[in-house]
This record gives sequence, structure tokens and C-alpha cells, in this order.
Amino acid sequence: MPTPVGHTVAGMIVAKGGIHIHKGLLGIVLLFSLLPDFDFLIGFAVGDPNRYHHHFTHSFLFIVFCALIAALIVSHKSSLKFKNIFVYSCFAGFAHLGMDLLAVDTSAPYGAPVFWPFSSTYFIASVQPFADVHRDSNTGTFFISLFNTHNLNTVVREIIILVPLWLGSLWIFRRKQIKK
Repeated sequence: MPTPVGHTVAGMIVAKGGIHIHKGLLGIVLLFSLLPDFDFLIGFAVGDPNRYHHHFTHSFLFIVFCALIAALIVSHKSSLKFKNIFVYSCFAGFAHLGMDLLAVDTSAPYGAPVFWPFSSTYFIASVQPFADVHRDSNTGTFFISLFNTHNLNTVVREIIILVPLWLGSLWIFRRKQIKK
């Protein structure tokens, strides 16, 4: 499972590098790049943050449903277009799922149920460039347990992989803007 740092950088890639995008839409994209991991909050409510991690919130249907709700609410209350909110939100959530499938997973069930509720099968890629995250399942030590050498190495690996992609997306979208 990648870290919030990696998921956020992936969100920036989805957001065209973060240039020429409405700040409100950028905020929504970054929220959706982290959204599947909100399952930790459900776990915290029952005293075990890891209990529901990589379950229904890590599915395409969950992402699409949440993007639909967000697009309906935000487009009604702002100048942002429904289609833009929906599409960017979906891509940011799907980027999260993709990264999780490409990460080492050391706790069962391995992978994510990306096709839930149509299939309960958990999927994980055979090639895993992203490392796992070490964390406690105790609510009292969960956050402090995240600060360790292994997780620092995980963040560094994500930066080495994703920041060049983000810079590439900046370069591509700036070139497209110049040509217009």
C-alpha cells in the first residue's frame, strides 16, 4: 500500500500537473486520490484502524458512486462543471486503486476487491514497484507507528517513481498550453 504522499503525487499527475486547473477542482482531485483510504476511519470507530482496509472502498463502483455524489453536490453549489468534477474524481480514485494494486501487500486479504460487489476476488499485480507501509493496528499507536525507517524508504521510492511522472505531466500540459 502506498503512502498518502504517493497517492497525493498521483493526484497531482491526474490534475494535469496542477496547472491551469481550478483550485476547487484540484482540491477535489486530491481528496479523491486519498478517498479509498478513508476506510481507516471506519476501523478507528471499532478500535482497529486496519480492520476494513482494502475492502469496499477500494472498488471502482465505490469511486464512481462517490464521484457522482461529489459532482452533483459541488456542481450545484459552484461554477465547476459536473463532467469535470466527475471525470477528474474518477481518475484520481482509479489512480489510487492502481497504485495499491502495484504495491507490496503483507496483510490478508492481499490486494483489493476492485470489482466489488460484482466479484469478491482480491486483485494484486505480479509486479510491485511500490513498497508496503508498516503500521500498528492499535488506535493508540497507529499514527506514531507510521514514522519509521521502512516507511521513510517507502516514501523515497514513491518520490523516485512518481515525481518524474508528475514533472513530465507538467511539461506535457505546459507545451499544450503554449501551442494554443
